[in-house]
Amino acid sequence: SSSSSSSSSSSPSTTHSATMATEEPSASSSAAPSAASSVSTSSSSASSSSTSAFSSSSSSSSSSSFSSTVKQPTAAEPTELDTIDLKAARDSFALLLSCGNEAVTNSLVNGLTRLCSNLQYESYRLRTPAELRIFPILFQNPMLQDPTCERIVIVPLLHCVSQVPSEGKHHLRTFFSLCPADILHGHVIALQQFLTLHIMTSESHQPLQKDEAVVYATRVLEIFYNANLDAGEPISFTEFYNDAVNEGFDRKKDFIAWYEEQGDFNFFTHPFILDARNKSLLLRLESVIEQHTKSMDARRQRMVHMAMGLGGGGFPSEKLVIRVRRPNLIEDTLQQLGRVPAEDLKKELCIIFVGEEAIDQGGVSKEWFQLLIREIFDPKYGMWIYDEKSRRYWFNHLSTDWIEFELIGKLLGLAIYNGVILDVHFPRVVYKKLRDSPVVFEDLKDLDPEMARGLQQLLDFEGDVEEVFGRTFSVAYQRFGEVCEFELKPGGSHIPLTQENKHEYVQLYTDYLLNVSIERQFKYFEQGFHTVCNTPGMNMLFRPEELEALIIGSEELDFKALEAITKYQGFDKDDAIIRDFWDVVHNELTDAERKRLLFFATGSDRSPIGGLGNLNFHIAKQGGELDQLPTSHTCFNVLMLPPYTSREALLSRLRTAINNAEGFGMI
Repeated sequence: SSSSSSSSSSSPSTTHSATMATEEPSASSSAAPSAASSVSTSSSSASSSSTSAFSSSSSSSSSSSFSSTVKQPTAAEPTELDTIDLKAARDSFALLLSCGNEAVTNSLVNGLTRLCSNLQYESYRLRTPAELRIFPILFQNPMLQDPTCERIVIVPLLHCVSQVPSEGKHHLRTFFSLCPADILHGHVIALQQFLTLHIMTSESHQPLQKDEAVVYATRVLEIFYNANLDAGEPISFTEFYNDAVNEGFDRKKDFIAWYEEQGDFNFFTHPFILDARNKSLLLRLESVIEQHTKSMDARRQRMVHMAMGLGGGGFPSEKLVIRVRRPNLIEDTLQQLGRVPAEDLKKELCIIFVGEEAIDQGGVSKEWFQLLIREIFDPKYGMWIYDEKSRRYWFNHLSTDWIEFELIGKLLGLAIYNGVILDVHFPRVVYKKLRDSPVVFEDLKDLDPEMARGLQQLLDFEGDVEEVFGRTFSVAYQRFGEVCEFELKPGGSHIPLTQENKHEYVQLYTDYLLNVSIERQFKYFEQGFHTVCNTPGMNMLFRPEELEALIIGSEELDFKALEAITKYQGFDKDDAIIRDFWDVVHNELTDAERKRLLFFATGSDRSPIGGLGNLNFHIAKQGGELDQLPTSHTCFNVLMLPPYTSREALLSRLRTAINNAEGFGMI
């Protein structure tokens, strides 16, 4: 039977332990049951300033979930592939292999070997469903689980499927999207198991990008990944990550191969197999190269300017320099970013607080981001609506602060481009919209649980909807004290809500909340974001969930993992003060104090993608008087610790430092 363990959380040796043989479908001769049996709606968020009209509707508790989407995916059309009896194919292979007759087994192996050999010369021409029927049948063969068959059966079969033309791959994608979820899941796990075992046992020293077996398996896995998308993602996207690939591939060589269009395969163009941490590192490579290119361009322009004897200044800067006054933070930032050409936003960021001596090597920028985000989400600006239950911010559809919305978008882009984590609290639907992913009814639950619950009660209600709810296809809201009305469809104010049209109503109402009502606000926000982040890396690599993690990091803080990777300067990990420090962190500080400690030392109270174990963290000895407070260099994630002689002194001074830390003036 199929294992449900996720590849993203297991070690390579145990990541994919399930076999290709999955649970049998209930129908005895059905090759492709309805897609409804395997569709699962993804979740995210949404909101509105409107009063929740359905939060107290009388209805029984929800027993069925509404899966209608605002953007409906196109249903896959049945083809000749759907007449394949997968159960019969699986049973036939199992019967042949279980008969105990060596001659029969050898004949099967020889036949499959010859078949795959012949298909290698034909598969690049297979385009129609009738021509492709052989592949779903062969995938039912238990021999694909046997590592000893790698060379003679598995790799040749994967080679054949991988070279099927795009039209043929589309038919295979459609077929597997209509399969029961357990069958598709079984194929994914078996292929992941093959990849992991092959990489771990390979004696080849060539890069994974040039290992034919890895290339073929990845291309076939892409078919399964796309089929899973079409089916509504019944399989978590993290199960397509492969630990062995993520640990074994050379990021720099892969990026360069893509960047310079070398070779015909790289993982950059197959991002589904890469975890979020590797994607963030690839994106960082792209941004560093872009920043270096911009810097060199500015340097060359300056040299030409000087060589021509043109004085008077006006040289292009190698960095994006923003000078701000703390009391005028937003005004100064808006004015300067508004004058910066879009291409200069990709230069390395340098923040200068007027009147302060700190040199920005990363730490000043972190503080600038934190202060800006805190200020611009202040309720006094009226740009955002805050939901107390979800603790999420949503666009105020009455706000006309277009430039400020664009600024927020630019800030998110600049943070990504400069590797800074932000403390923003958007629902995931914001990141879905930035990635142009379909918005669904489930997204409301992340932002406005009461509204989503009321709409679900409407969907579950079996009585007279028109009499009980008394609604029409319109939405009422207040604008500066005046009651306004928006029609969800032409003539909507005269169309009553009924049992027959309630699903259409919920779909249109969801679209209004998540798209229509905040269309202009989001347009400027998105425009600002893409001004900075419209790069191939961003467009190709990240799913909405991964984009969210890239921007806001994670609230899960594993200080044991941080201790394990910490490096020391002037101290040894076995020194008494270091042992006392970690004992204090683990056993004396509260969760809130540990977050403040992380913020004090790194400029952020969240962990990067992959957790605190991926942070480059240092503890260095600070000279001077022993009654000094600890200090930090957030630019380099360095905590400066005086060599206190007692645990009590360490705890007292550490608490004082982390509870009074903001601005470089203190240091």
